[in-house]
Amino acid sequence: MNQQEMSNKVSSHSEADETESIFHLRIVREAFSKWSAGTGSILDLMPADGVVVIPGTVPHCGTFSKRQFVTEVATPFLARFSKPPAPRLRKIWADGSDVAVLADAEGTMQDGRPYANSYVFILELRDGHLMKATEFLDMAAFNVVWDSIDPASYAEKTTEEDQ
Repeated sequence: MNQQEMSNKVSSHSEADETESIFHLRIVREAFSKWSAGTGSILDLMPADGVVVIPGTVPHCGTFSKRQFVTEVATPFLARFSKPPAPRLRKIWADGSDVAVLADAEGTMQDGRPYANSYVFILELRDGHLMKATEFLDMAAFNVVWDSIDPASYAEKTTEEDQ
């Protein structure tokens, strides 16, 4: 392969990567926008066979199927809030099918205390679907919420107040 052929091959590969990057950036931005508005989640992009990874050695870290993550981590965590954390995008990058997001989230726990955390998401997409989400966050802040709020006790209070 001569210099011109190599240059053309690199150029076309770069253009394809750039197009793919822009496509995935748009999809992820839109998903985060819906999540921030409370009308969706990044997990809406994930098919049933998708995977969520939270690196670490403390409870609630590990590799989860989408269903397992939603039922064992996300839903019980969000039940501890009167105002669920809403992400605010700070920065977003894409390289072909991979998108990295830096975001902050703030919410209000059931007992009225504020929650704040920063997140880095490494998102691996294929054909517009989120196949793997790796989520880095301050697990100490997560565990304060998990360990100090019993969602069942607040559900009982809400039921009693409604009667």
